[in-house]
Amino acid sequence: MDSYDVRFWDTKKIADNASGGRYRVRWAVNGQEHCKSFKNKTLADGFLDNLKDAARDRRPFSPRTGLPAAEPAEEEMVTWYEHARSYAEAKWPTLAPVSRRSVAEALVTVTVALSGKEKGAPEARVLRRALFAWAFNPATRESDPPREIALALGWAARASLPVAALDDPATVRVAARGRFRRALDELAVVSLVALPSAASRSGWDAIVEPPLPVWVTRVDHETAGPAAKPAPRVWPSALEAAGRIASRPDEHAVLERVADWRRDNPAPVRVPVGERSAELFGDEKALGRYRKTRLFTSGALTLDLLACYDPPLPFASQHVPGAGPVVLPVAENLATYSSFLTAARALGAATRPDLHVAWGIGGSFEQSVLSIPLLDPSPRYVRYFGDLDLAGLRIAAGAARQAAEAGLPPVLPATACCKFLLEGPWHWRRPDDSNRVGQPDYADACAWLPPALSPQAEELLASGEKIAQEHLGLQALLNEPALIAGLAS
Repeated sequence: MDSYDVRFWDTKKIADNASGGRYRVRWAVNGQEHCKSFKNKTLADGFLDNLKDAARDRRPFSPRTGLPAAEPAEEEMVTWYEHARSYAEAKWPTLAPVSRRSVAEALVTVTVALSGKEKGAPEARVLRRALFAWAFNPATRESDPPREIALALGWAARASLPVAALDDPATVRVAARGRFRRALDELAVVSLVALPSAASRSGWDAIVEPPLPVWVTRVDHETAGPAAKPAPRVWPSALEAAGRIASRPDEHAVLERVADWRRDNPAPVRVPVGERSAELFGDEKALGRYRKTRLFTSGALTLDLLACYDPPLPFASQHVPGAGPVVLPVAENLATYSSFLTAARALGAATRPDLHVAWGIGGSFEQSVLSIPLLDPSPRYVRYFGDLDLAGLRIAAGAARQAAEAGLPPVLPATACCKFLLEGPWHWRRPDDSNRVGQPDYADACAWLPPALSPQAEELLASGEKIAQEHLGLQALLNEPALIAGLAS
């Protein structure tokens, strides 16, 4: 929905060039930031003045584009809700009863997906009933709906996106994503598939709404005839929740084994999940399969209950002995890891810090950080260096949180290396493919960096650009030994 909540910043010089420099205009609509760069200050100031004139004229701005809304054409004023109601009314007389139901169900699914954020949203159940039985059922047009149905229909009319929004590929992708999620939910309700636990951070892709599961497991039911219903069983208190869910013999068999094991092992040692699986079921991969079933996805059974854990991913690291406390520099990408290792070895043992040089393997570092206690000698702290893009900074922040929660050495930025990238030439900057959805909170992503660097990094992200860490290459590390030596400061 368009908004009158618009904020402007002063024009800012961001780079020098032959014609005097590049300038950036930055503004926000309804809290969503936008920016645009120009090759000189005159063009930038002119663009900013046009935006301010539109705000003074009380023209609404689009949060998606950041631009003042143009005078809408007649077809742009038609919402999807209005269009769908007209379509249902036009098709109704020529459709058979079964076809009418199919059309209404399809229109409900798409209408919900093409609804924007609007206050007073009804429950999903009420909204779908209102759309199916009233909005897309011309036979009820002359009847007065119940109050909750009328409120739901009013909300649907207000929240519906304009038909013109379908020209935006992002809108279509969100609608398709919504239809897919609802189909999965319906299959899960009737136990045809199992979805990850709602509390699982790794089981869902939540970058775009609505979240989608990273994996889905088909639930195989007995087809040779109904299985005998398990006899009633009083479960130990720790298994009561799982016992209420278990209704099939195979589920009862799993719980019986767990109950027997807990009885025989009142104080078990925490071991890797594969070892516990072999102990319980004679199959090291069995727990991996059971974790995709409802006993685990519901949260009734957990690894903590079985005193086991997923072993953290190990580091690809090499120890380069030196002076002082042990520091763990971690490079996000392989090329930089290799150059760090070579440059560290090129320094004299008496002048270089004591380093464990590690490769973070991209996003895996958020998990592999938990394997720090396995390193010998143990590092006092970590210096992380990754791409200066939204994904890279989120990896760093996520690893820092994981380390703090686990009581591990702090994950700090390799400040001198990050500064080297931010002060580099303009042509190092490239479009950031990880920064294409919505308007993330860039300040939050950059908060992990030191205060002296976070404003520059925030500006980089707001421009939709990135700087690859590979621009700090081996030659630069050899020319400036302080970049490696500085990892210990």
